[in-house]
Amino acid sequence: MIKGCRIWVIGIILFIFIIILLIFLPTYTDETVETVDLSELREAARIYLHYPRTVEDSAGKKITVYTPVRRVIVLNTDCAEAVRILGSGEKIVGVAEGITTKKGYYFPELSATPSVGKWNQPDIETIASLDPDLVIAYVRWPGSELDLDLEAFKIPVLRLDFTNQENLEEEVWKLGHLLDKEGEERAEAYIEWYTGYEEAVKNFVETHDRRPKVFLEQSKGVEDLSEIGTYSNGSASDTLCTLAGGINIAHNLTTAYPHVEAEWVLDKEPDIVIKHRYVSWGWKNSTEPQEIRDELMNRPGWRSIIGEENVRVTSCETLYGLDSVVGLIQWTKLFYPDFNIDSEAVYREYLEMQGIRYPEGMVFIYPEI
Repeated sequence: MIKGCRIWVIGIILFIFIIILLIFLPTYTDETVETVDLSELREAARIYLHYPRTVEDSAGKKITVYTPVRRVIVLNTDCAEAVRILGSGEKIVGVAEGITTKKGYYFPELSATPSVGKWNQPDIETIASLDPDLVIAYVRWPGSELDLDLEAFKIPVLRLDFTNQENLEEEVWKLGHLLDKEGEERAEAYIEWYTGYEEAVKNFVETHDRRPKVFLEQSKGVEDLSEIGTYSNGSASDTLCTLAGGINIAHNLTTAYPHVEAEWVLDKEPDIVIKHRYVSWGWKNSTEPQEIRDELMNRPGWRSIIGEENVRVTSCETLYGLDSVVGLIQWTKLFYPDFNIDSEAVYREYLEMQGIRYPEGMVFIYPEI
């Protein structure tokens, strides 16, 4: 123990001695003699004082960075969105191809950023050639072989989803902490913004004893009315429904994404039906969501038992991820018409944080609330 302390003290003395040398001695090159810029040295000392930084990611793995993160590769849109909202968008040096090919409208600044291949099967050599300080991926995809392959290049893989309301704030803080001081500050600002609206919804819902019964239908079209996809306990839509004050009629089914019969839905007599649809952001007009709604209403018994006025078609854009508080506000307003927070205003605030203009005239839920 004493020997270890002596070594530690000697190390500190040597470190101080080196700093003194750097401050007072010139730096020699082959041709010129340059003095060290004291302000640069102080800035470097200030920055590196906060390293190393360590977090435990959502896969349960400890990730440590020993120097400031300057180069990042993101393997999905959720991670790209998180990096950008934390003020480090310019650090992104590589992306999964879907970020620019399928969601280029949302990430125009990444249009010329090199692709590293598919989000769930990236090219290891391409990643290594971009010399990133950090690669950010979903918890489950790609598989653990990604971590093993990149370990040979000493490239850490941070596993965060940013899609689950239950740990969203924690994940945002962890990424912000790893990125830099600005990332930490922006993470705190985002969390304060997000939790403010979340708390407003919670306080409002607690004042209402009667909760509407809700059926949540999956995005895919339905060819067989005995196989209608829905969401149960363990899915993000079920969590969102509960937070917004609704009772998901499929909550207690055995799997997170079960299938049910149309008659089962009618027997449960839901007050509200929400049909999900994955689209590019939203709809430019009401034609397509109206057609989707008509298909639901033409099912035997649905119009008379559920009622057309109680059926909504929603884009999945704001239901999961960093902007899911917009979906939370939207659904709370749908469940409780006297709720007085405007989801469009909240979405405008979010997009402003992202540096994105609000898409005027776009339809995100139909009929609009």
